[in-house]
Amino acid sequence: MIRSLRHRLRRYVEKRPRKSLTIFAYHGICARPLPIPDPCFLTGEVFSAQLDIISGSYRMLPLARGIDLLRRGRIDEPCAALTFDDGFAGLYHEVFPLLRERNVPAASFPVASLVGSDDTIWFCRVIDSFARTKHRSIEWEGSVFDLSSAEGRTAASIHVQEQLKYETNAKMEERLSQLAAALDVEPEIPPTDDSPFRMLNSAQIAEMADSGLVEFGGHGMKHTILSLLPAAELEREVAGSIETIGALSRREIDLFAYPNGRRDDYGRETIDMLRRFGIRAAVTMRHGRAVRRSPELELPRYWVDEHTPPEDLRFP
Repeated sequence: MIRSLRHRLRRYVEKRPRKSLTIFAYHGICARPLPIPDPCFLTGEVFSAQLDIISGSYRMLPLARGIDLLRRGRIDEPCAALTFDDGFAGLYHEVFPLLRERNVPAASFPVASLVGSDDTIWFCRVIDSFARTKHRSIEWEGSVFDLSSAEGRTAASIHVQEQLKYETNAKMEERLSQLAAALDVEPEIPPTDDSPFRMLNSAQIAEMADSGLVEFGGHGMKHTILSLLPAAELEREVAGSIETIGALSRREIDLFAYPNGRRDDYGRETIDMLRRFGIRAAVTMRHGRAVRRSPELELPRYWVDEHTPPEDLRFP
């Protein structure tokens, strides 16, 4: 009797992942490696190899379709969805041709105010400042960083990004200017067309949406962490991004990705607001597979970077 129960329990545990949706989270995909590496960016060559592994192990679904099947208990094989946050133009240049070639769907969550602009997301300005400085070291708020190697510059960049991500929009500009001054670089240089920091434009979004392979969702107007905002500003950040991305993709938006995506980066007020504006599913950066009982407005994902082991991309 006990042996039979153990056998049935083992079979149940082994089958559980088959009834889940694995959502992979990417950010920037670029043609060449960055001058200093960053976890948010990997090359098209690395992504292509990862896509081979993922698509060979899972049934690839559009995110919205996968969530619908999950909710209805209709997933009984390994299923996955690809997501790309922030809206870098590398999605169009590096990723979209691979999606078309292999007929693999994806979801994109652009920062709405940056679409078609000569600006880029704030953390790219941090990376760029550390890449361009001629300083061999920097003292920043009580810490000294060795900038004599790419590894040292990466460590300094990531440290500063963690410090700055919880700043308000107004304070962020001030702090980025302070960093640029400390590193003796120009605070703002518009990304060139082939820069990994270039953002999507409206024509690229429309083309990808029309292809049926890429669905779009909200990600905030300015990528501000939503839990920092008072109610009125939170509504502008959320509603503005839904309206803007909906107009650009010429489709109704019902997906959302929380900026930064940790549990403390959004709250009940944000969740209620998303529901009020017609969002039926939202993804976080909380680690794990989505299962039927996962709250649809707090779905977990797996972060992927260039160092993600191949075994972590395969179905277990």
